[in-house]
Amino acid sequence: MTICMGALCADSGDSKAVVVASDRMVTWANLIEFEHGVPKLTVAPPSAVVFGAGDALIANMLTERVVRAGTVHTVTDLANALSTQYAQMRQERAEADILMARGLNWAAFYGQHAQLQQPIVMMIDQALAQYNLGVELLAAGVDDSGAHLFTVHNPGGKVNRHDVINFAAIGSGTLHALQSMIGFEHTAKDDLKETVFRVYASKRRAEVAPGVGKDTDLLIVRAGQIDAVGDAVLKELEELYKEFLASIARNLGSKISKLDIKEEASEPAPAPKSATGARRRRTGAARAES
Repeated sequence: MTICMGALCADSGDSKAVVVASDRMVTWANLIEFEHGVPKLTVAPPSAVVFGAGDALIANMLTERVVRAGTVHTVTDLANALSTQYAQMRQERAEADILMARGLNWAAFYGQHAQLQQPIVMMIDQALAQYNLGVELLAAGVDDSGAHLFTVHNPGGKVNRHDVINFAAIGSGTLHALQSMIGFEHTAKDDLKETVFRVYASKRRAEVAPGVGKDTDLLIVRAGQIDAVGDAVLKELEELYKEFLASIARNLGSKISKLDIKEEASEPAPAPKSATGARRRRTGAARAES
């Protein structure tokens, strides 16, 4: 559930920035949904934000571990630390949920393979291999090397760098948001204000996905600076988005109405031959041959 996304763009001069957005919807057990008063992000060094999709409690705990460690100096450091911590936390949770429930831990499980019945070993091993932490992470930031976007997915231990694509998203609204940014033909060379609107519009389009809320957090990440877009600008963006949709409808509507669609008369299809008639013809041919 949720939508968290970011897009690289040009700022003043040669500097780069990242525009990020997310909703505030919280879903519990697919039964309860509510708009939370707290943003779905954690500010991280050097000048970055981390979003979590999926299990919010695990995502927050994982990110806080990385931030508190104080070993991050670049956005790449941050992404690598998140992926390492992701794999470690997945291992901890898998041990607690699968092994400890059977009176085992990692050392006991791998040390007692020979003593355990093989079907049980295979069942446990498969459960461990398929264990899903249920979290996606998006890290967006700017350092001395420029602006960067990374995502981390299950099982962790590796990162996906999206600098070449220039935008990325996580959560249930990912497909809608990415299709929108593709439609805008967005690149990292595009203007900051244009990118702010595109990210906002893409987040709004993602609201049709299950579990995506209507409240919006929109931020601009620069080197040494993270600015939240205020309510007044969000209101302006909302009006611009409505105008954008209306203008598309007007322009396309007038052109569609002028389409010169001519219906061509087609010859009626021949009547199907009955099976009885076909059998009679075959019988007659057989008699003639005999």
